[in-house]
Amino acid sequence: MPMTFPFRGFFTALLFVALAMFPASTVAAQSSTPASLQADGAELDGPPVYSESDTNGSSRVSVIGEQNRPRSSSSVGSAGMTHVLNVLSGTPRYGAVISAAPADDTGDESGSTPFALNYSNGTTVTITSPAVVDGNTFSTWSRYRTNTNEYIESSSNAAYSFVMDDSYTIRAVYVNDESPTDAVAITAPHVQTYTLDPFLTDVDWYRVWLSSGDTYSLRDHIATSSTAFVLYGPGDETGSSIGPWRAQDSYAPDIRYTPTSSGWYYLRVHEPYNSDKTQPSSPASYGLTVEEAQPIYQLVAWTHRSQPMQLDMQPADVDGISGQNGNRRRYAAGTTVTVTAPAVDNDNVFEKWLLQDGGSRELDTSTQLTYSFSMDGDRRAIAVYANQETIEDAVALSLPHRSTQTLTYPYTEVGWFGFELEAGTFYRFDSHIIDFGVRYELFGPQEGPQDPGPMQVDFGGTAVTTWAPPQSGTYFLRVAEEENEYDFAAGPNAKTAVDPAGRDSLQSALEEASPVSYGVALSEADMIDLYVQLQGYYLGSGVMRSGQDWMPQAHPFEYLGHTGWERFRQYWTPGIVDWVLIELRPQADPSVVARRQAAFVRSDGRVVDSYAGGPFGVGFVEPGFYHVVVRHRNHLDVMSTGLIELGAGPAAYYFTYGTGAAMGNNALTRLGDGTYGLWAGDADQDCAITSLDVTNLWLPAFTASALGYLAADYDGDSRVTYDDLLQHWSHGNGQVCQF
Repeated sequence: MPMTFPFRGFFTALLFVALAMFPASTVAAQSSTPASLQADGAELDGPPVYSESDTNGSSRVSVIGEQNRPRSSSSVGSAGMTHVLNVLSGTPRYGAVISAAPADDTGDESGSTPFALNYSNGTTVTITSPAVVDGNTFSTWSRYRTNTNEYIESSSNAAYSFVMDDSYTIRAVYVNDESPTDAVAITAPHVQTYTLDPFLTDVDWYRVWLSSGDTYSLRDHIATSSTAFVLYGPGDETGSSIGPWRAQDSYAPDIRYTPTSSGWYYLRVHEPYNSDKTQPSSPASYGLTVEEAQPIYQLVAWTHRSQPMQLDMQPADVDGISGQNGNRRRYAAGTTVTVTAPAVDNDNVFEKWLLQDGGSRELDTSTQLTYSFSMDGDRRAIAVYANQETIEDAVALSLPHRSTQTLTYPYTEVGWFGFELEAGTFYRFDSHIIDFGVRYELFGPQEGPQDPGPMQVDFGGTAVTTWAPPQSGTYFLRVAEEENEYDFAAGPNAKTAVDPAGRDSLQSALEEASPVSYGVALSEADMIDLYVQLQGYYLGSGVMRSGQDWMPQAHPFEYLGHTGWERFRQYWTPGIVDWVLIELRPQADPSVVARRQAAFVRSDGRVVDSYAGGPFGVGFVEPGFYHVVVRHRNHLDVMSTGLIELGAGPAAYYFTYGTGAAMGNNALTRLGDGTYGLWAGDADQDCAITSLDVTNLWLPAFTASALGYLAADYDGDSRVTYDDLLQHWSHGNGQVCQF
């Protein structure tokens, strides 16, 4: 019975409680990095590590040696709490002589960075830096709380005082006297070799005009030391204003930048990584090249079995790599690349090259061992090999059959299985175990000794469906890792199955030592004509809402312990409402689940196969009488009062004709036009519609204006609204499962 005004009062109070739990605003205090630190390029990071991004966006980190690592703990001795003060320096990182007053608890009054001092709690300490170290001028002190790396403050005074109420790390930052006003004016294209002098403390500035919309490369083409490039702009011609930071790269830097505004840009070059500050026997050089850049694209090439990689790629890429040295290259746009594969790979014969773009879309194929193509974007070149096994080697199966098979040579072996099927009889295919995505294809009827007949069904990565052959004869199931080795696409238009283990590349799969297993299962199917309506989705006149945008490709019943591989193969089968889980329970003991299978329910209430919306059938069930259970993600489960007989021809059951169709009292709800359906509102699937479904699932989703495949979306419109609460949950509030 629908709840009226008293519920609304309860709901209003509930909302006030919920609102009281969420403050109107939350203010998160963040300390900003001082501008003086930002100007120092390589010494931006707080203690104890230095980190900087390389050309691929990954992070390089160098850590102070263990003997010099900043100490972080405070200790309590006989005289009270003692804190540790770590003293560091930047540019140079080592050898700056710093004085401290008063002397610390061990009598130390100075040290050469990095070093540490110990002070009693509450001591006011003054740290003093020399004005110049190795030709670099003192700029700032920066102080951090050691245990949390929290930035505290900065000071531009060489003598800096503070209270030791915790363990701290301070850093003296030094800068080179050269400034952007001393920048060397260059014009693109520019190629020249320069010397860092004095080594590792010199900072060089360059000024260059860059035009809006053009892509430029600013790189060190002959680096004999680890240079760091930092680009600013646009600024003015004098260097008094250099503009904002634009890009940074280190080690063997190659900045690629496309300005959105034309103007003067400033390049800062320095060498921040010298740990001993020594001048090498030969001067450290860097080659500065500034020019308009062609796009650089990545090529990944592999053969799906060889380890190590035996593919030859020519010519040398922009990094000078060629031949059989790894499987990744970087080429300038338009470069013609030639790849060569071995004719035989682990007893498998070369079949073709497959060329894909960076999104795994097929661009071209070639059956030649040596194959050339143009780098007009990111490319993947895959050498595909075929196993020589044929249908003459097929394993003969007698139905019903269920087994687990192993690919002896992972991702290359082809398994053939032969069996007799009769026209007009439905069969259940069930890939009951998948260790890695394989591909199932059904051929038949056989047309010759070497001809398995036409392909009837391309199952893709999971063979889970019910199918009836058009003709009687010998059929063959082909199982191979032939397509998935180069296609890991996911989503509505995926042409192969998603890798169940979550791997996203062939290389990671190849690294696994365990054999690849897959299941082969086939039996005659017991067909069931089953109808059920869902109260929340019901629109009237025997029709439910269909076409959910967010319905998952794979069934959502893992939380119920269902491990089947049922999934969408035709993503927008017309009229599909949602997933349901069907269970068959024997008459002798309805607590036992004899068979469990995920399926779809159509808008007219008919339960259909998940593969493509065809007739619903189950396999591997002993003949006999069974109760039918229907489970849904946010409606109450029901069990049939009546029984269906399996093994005696097609069976049928309707949960839509009255409450007597389901066990218990009032286990089905009247939908208003003589149709009956499952109660909506059990969002947490605990077999009861209670206030917990509101507070734990409906209210958070409603407050967040969430969209998607949501447990509290009882009407299937991909939103959580008042209608879900007032028209659906409230209608079933207090109902429970009755079996």
